[in-house]
Amino acid sequence: MTEASDSAMPSITTEIIDLGIVEQEQKTFHSGLSKREYFAAVTMKGMLSNQSFTNNDSWGWIAENSVKLADALIKELNK
Repeated sequence: MTEASDSAMPSITTEIIDLGIVEQEQKTFHSGLSKREYFAAVTMKGMLSNQSFTNNDSWGWIAENSVKLADALIKELNK
């Protein structure tokens, strides 16, 4: 299952901490863009590369529908 707030490209930094007797790994997670933000950005990029969208529609329409398509993709992925 995927959530809209899940990280699109998570990265993990691992650090070894010396506690004297025991060494322990400490992991730090860096999230960056959410899946929803990433999907919307990719969708918007596709729309903006199509001349018919940029000539006939407002920027607000493109942004709004990019988010709607991202939400639809997340919903479909969860089926």
